[in-house]
Amino acid sequence: MVIRPFRHRMARRATPAEGEETLILLDVDGVLNVGLHDAGRRPVVFTHDNLRLARRMVGRIDPVAQRLREVAARSLEHHGEDDTYEKLVADTDDLSELLVSRLARLIRAAGPACHVVLSSTWRNPQHAEQARQLENCIAKHLDRPFAFSARTAIRPEPGAMDRLECLGEYISEFCQKRASAENGRRRLRILVVDDFCATPLSCRSSQGSFIDCSQAAEDFLQAQAGAKSIVLVRVVHTVESWVAFSGNSVAVGCGLTMQHFSNAMQFLDGCCDDIMPRTPSPEATHNTVTLKHPSIYRKRRCSGASSALQRMRKRHRGCVAC
Repeated sequence: MVIRPFRHRMARRATPAEGEETLILLDVDGVLNVGLHDAGRRPVVFTHDNLRLARRMVGRIDPVAQRLREVAARSLEHHGEDDTYEKLVADTDDLSELLVSRLARLIRAAGPACHVVLSSTWRNPQHAEQARQLENCIAKHLDRPFAFSARTAIRPEPGAMDRLECLGEYISEFCQKRASAENGRRRLRILVVDDFCATPLSCRSSQGSFIDCSQAAEDFLQAQAGAKSIVLVRVVHTVESWVAFSGNSVAVGCGLTMQHFSNAMQFLDGCCDDIMPRTPSPEATHNTVTLKHPSIYRKRRCSGASSALQRMRKRHRGCVAC
């Protein structure tokens, strides 16, 4: 049985407090789309085309196709939404319009002193065109021109700690520049939205600190800002895992579900019609609910269905699932 979290309405505030500055560090895969984690292999983006192909392969022995169907059937009720993951399916550009629209609301709530930094592997030069498409999509939902303020350094990121340390280096440099400027006296809110390779956090930094939850990641990043900075940090870790009715273990970068969106909006002190309490750390809420497939997923065979799984695998962007 899935228990719906308690919800409460939050006091509305028209604009951010005067003097506040916001830095949003944005991952894309697993944040603005749903990404199926496939250990040791390239992840699979939950798109219309991939889901259509997976449904044509019902009756065939294909673990990836089966898990895609299980993602589509997974309820989002525990994320505060009366629907399934199919609601968040992405288009051919690997972006979910609904999830991008939620990001736009966060940017709007952050106010004019907001810097959005691309920390995803979409920042790599070979994905420049995709990054431009993303900027155009965000601009459409903001109803104004939009471009990323900056990008984090390009470096190998095979795991979650590599991403965290890259974020920490950017935050350290950003805060050092602020310290010598007039705006260094303003409060800085840092919002990190990342799926961290669609896995729970369990890693050790090069300084020896153990990062085992979102709050530990926040402490690590806040330390990088330096003692002279007035900084608040929130890490929104967009990941979920469960055991499906088939017995398959499924792990996804679940995207900006309503629960994660509300967590971020609450941090920005923005207004949301249905704010939920802060998202529990994924490491503390392992969900092993088993789900039956809805009756609409009838077994059927289609001779035209391709078994070439590479058709469902997204382009490799240098990180296992980022």
